[in-house]
Amino acid sequence: MFRIFFLLLVLCGITACATPTRLGISDAEWQNYSSDQQQKIKSGYYEMLKSRGKTDDEPIVSDGSALNVRICAGQVAMPPFTDLSNYSPVELSVISGNCQTVQINELNGNKKVPMKVCYLNKTLYIDPSRYDQTKKLGSIQLHYSPIWDRGFTYQNVSSSGYAHLTNANVTVRKYENNEPVDSAN
Repeated sequence: MFRIFFLLLVLCGITACATPTRLGISDAEWQNYSSDQQQKIKSGYYEMLKSRGKTDDEPIVSDGSALNVRICAGQVAMPPFTDLSNYSPVELSVISGNCQTVQINELNGNKKVPMKVCYLNKTLYIDPSRYDQTKKLGSIQLHYSPIWDRGFTYQNVSSSGYAHLTNANVTVRKYENNEPVDSAN
């Protein structure tokens, strides 16, 4: 009997920790989720917390290259709002083995949303999910292709991460660290 009571007490304590605000979700948005969806979000959050202490099996290796990434067109969500907005194009450089966060600004307004971009082990990760463990690095995963050397545009790309890119164009160009970025492309 004591074990059951203790288990219920622990479960109530854990559930209380994962408040919508702590999860990065507004109370209004949280109310739109069903109780099953809320439970999945909380479970994903705890799974992610658990995994942060672990190291990945595959070591991160830098190959000395970098990517110039340009994201434009389409729309993006501006949490805590769920409606999609047009945004100003974003251009960044990310060095192999690193991540960075880029700010996406609403085209005709003052809303903005941060979005993480990583270039790890010859894979470009964009817009990670805070709740889905399989997409913790990025809900968009673009694996290296030789066409990146001259530049390539992926059209109508959509993500299921925090920013929810919709029908975006993502241009990727690889260069060596000592080669300057050609922003004319």
